[in-house]
Amino acid sequence: MLTVLALAMITAFIVLLSAKKLSVFTALTLIPFVFGIVAVAVMGSNILELAGWIQEGIFFKLNTETGKISWGVISPAITILFSILYFDIMLGVGLFDPVAEFFIKKAKGDPLKVLLSTVMVSSVVAFNGDTTTTIIICISAFISLYKQMNLKLS
Repeated sequence: MLTVLALAMITAFIVLLSAKKLSVFTALTLIPFVFGIVAVAVMGSNILELAGWIQEGIFFKLNTETGKISWGVISPAITILFSILYFDIMLGVGLFDPVAEFFIKKAKGDPLKVLLSTVMVSSVVAFNGDTTTTIIICISAFISLYKQMNLKLS
């Protein structure tokens, strides 16, 4: 049941962001909360248990038996939120425009060459194994290029 809820949550997240019904920050906050309430209702749990689930997911907890700390999602979440804000500001002020112009000159206006350069850059960036970083770097670096070349973004 939790797998179905998780897949539904991911689908709702993608659909609402793609349809531009929610901003990224609102979606990252609101959608998991709504699906948490649905999980409480489906499992027949108390609504107060949702607060415990949120705390366990966000922060860390100490296993008293093993003495090990299991970390929540707060550290990666802060990194993702910072990078979303940072790259949004940098795109807005045109930081990546020179890079876009460089690739347009190298590609000589050929959309296929631009798409191949996107694949090459994302392949190199993906070597660190972090999908989120790969997506953020590639989108921020190439979105202005795609817009300048009037390529369809969806």
